[in-house]
Amino acid sequence: MNRIKDSAIFFVGLAAVAILVAGGIFYFGTWNHGVDATSGIASTSPMTPQNALQTIPTSTIIIPAASTSSAPAPLSLPYTLKPSTANTTYWPKAWGSISFVNSSIVFVPDPSTHGANSFLNGASSWKNYAVNVDASWLMGGWFDIVSRVSNDQRNFVYCEFGPNGTEVIERVNNADIQIASAAASTTSNENAQENFGMEVYGNDVGCMMNGQEVLGARISQNEVSNGGIGFVIFGQSAAQKRVTLSGISVTPLARETITIPFPAAVAPVASVAPSPALTPAPAPIPVATTTISLPYSVSTFNAADWTNGWGTFSTTGGVLNLGSDDTDTSAGIFLNGSASWTDYRFTAYVKWISGQIFELATRRTDGANLLECIFSEIDSSDTKVSIDMVYDGQTTVINSGQTFNTNAAHMLAIDFPVSMDVKGSNIQCEVDNQTVSATINGNAMPRGGIGFITWDPQQGNSQIQVIKVSVTPL
Repeated sequence: MNRIKDSAIFFVGLAAVAILVAGGIFYFGTWNHGVDATSGIASTSPMTPQNALQTIPTSTIIIPAASTSSAPAPLSLPYTLKPSTANTTYWPKAWGSISFVNSSIVFVPDPSTHGANSFLNGASSWKNYAVNVDASWLMGGWFDIVSRVSNDQRNFVYCEFGPNGTEVIERVNNADIQIASAAASTTSNENAQENFGMEVYGNDVGCMMNGQEVLGARISQNEVSNGGIGFVIFGQSAAQKRVTLSGISVTPLARETITIPFPAAVAPVASVAPSPALTPAPAPIPVATTTISLPYSVSTFNAADWTNGWGTFSTTGGVLNLGSDDTDTSAGIFLNGSASWTDYRFTAYVKWISGQIFELATRRTDGANLLECIFSEIDSSDTKVSIDMVYDGQTTVINSGQTFNTNAAHMLAIDFPVSMDVKGSNIQCEVDNQTVSATINGNAMPRGGIGFITWDPQQGNSQIQVIKVSVTPL
């Protein structure tokens, strides 16, 4: 894929020196800088229009280092832009002009390079989170949500939304690497407002439009596991006077909800600057081509029957082993061929080896839609059981849970039964003959398959073994 690269150079000087050096500015789009996808050799040949995906020339993304003498108080999650943080102390101007109206950020693009950006101070400790923001009409330009901005501002990852599509791009030591792309594009409707989002969890990145995941990708470098956020606009029409960002919020992610690999993604796309080679992703396990009928039972597991959502798994010895890897805090796996199931009882015999949480998942159609029975370790003898619903990528707690004495079965790594019932809009979780129930509104999630999820705040420290699974219709 070819990529347009801007060689625009702009200077910000003292008030007395406001003259741009003549001839030193080249407008965006005046020349093409492509990359041959097969050889990786840079080429200056014109782009092929049907293959071109115009992007922000990210070499112009400048993030000023925060002054240590005036560093603001650290911010915690969840975060919502409020008047107390809607100021240049937390959101300094980096490029273009910035102002604040109520709880919104207003960008005015630089008139010569048609761009503006700002990056949040006080968020360097943030790790796994979801960003959400509403943007006013972009007038054909591009919009970036930037995450994991490190303190030295040399590394971060961003979702880029534009009229030609959406991309995930990673900056590693100031070199930008296109990881994946999708056709989802911004609107051309005059004066329209659009909702954008971005999720980062471990090595995974999800780009959202109007609450729906439109692109998911796994970054290979992930040199920085935590860092703050920022926003960039670029390439707006000369008539663009302002872009307003409102409803800005950041929420922590306790577990993975990003779909990897995302069906619309093409990864890797291209490297737009010298950088280390990407590590190829492992080939996906073949997905079952037929639907499994109920009742279903298995006590000798076959790896080909399961889709590895994230983390690591194996079927060594005929048991299902699932756990987080050394760079992540959770893992997830799901049964192929079960997406059409409706009302059923899902029972599993589980050895809870390590980690604070493991989950039974039902009614799963993709990473953005599923129901969860969550089993949380409270202490050496007690387990809390709660119920969540993930619908269109948004997690809702529908029963905050009850704590039961489970005789420390998980601490002894003894396989013990846990169950989850779904019938119509009713959900029930069971452990040691003790139950927690909930009801979802209407029949929002009428069907979907089963799976398992693990989590612990420490990387590489969540693991379960599944000895047996049975699913019976209700």
